[in-house]
Amino acid sequence: MEACRAATHGALFIAFLVSGLSGFGGALAWIHRAVVLKRRWMSEVEFASALSLCQLLPGPIVVNLA
Repeated sequence: MEACRAATHGALFIAFLVSGLSGFGGALAWIHRAVVLKRRWMSEVEFASALSLCQLLPGPIVVNLA
């Protein structure tokens, strides 16, 4: 298993800005691609755990995940 990389505040801002602008109406796939596949800030298991927690919280899932 590969270790996850550290994310800076600026890199997080840019990644979620691009995801928000590109994925109007369905940004979850864009966020998964940016966070897990491209930048490797989280593993698949960590992303799935965070997503399942966000589904329990009130409000939009993508906003809670961010």
